[in-house]
Amino acid sequence: MAANKWILKQGDTYPPLVVALRYDDDTPIDLTGSTVRFMMIAASGSVVANRTITVSNASAGEVTIDWQAQDTAEAGFYTAEFEITTSAGKKQRVPGDGYITVEILPRLVE
Repeated sequence: MAANKWILKQGDTYPPLVVALRYDDDTPIDLTGSTVRFMMIAASGSVVANRTITVSNASAGEVTIDWQAQDTAEAGFYTAEFEITTSAGKKQRVPGDGYITVEILPRLVE
């Protein structure tokens, strides 16, 4: 998987972020027939993102996050993860060894 820390700037909604979801041994998770949710919470525990995202290359485990305005509206630190649901209804959360830290840097000028 991509680095477990992402840095963005407040208000950014572009470019989309392509992430390769991988097992702990670094092999890609085959997402064929699966749906993937992106979940991100603020330090306060409030939900910032909880939505289905695009599987952009299923066999390579790649997903694409199209940032929404509410995702980057407030500067600060956030915690994120992905939830994979297979066609059989089985669920797996990634990364398996913790969470992703997302830092939104404040904009310099409004």
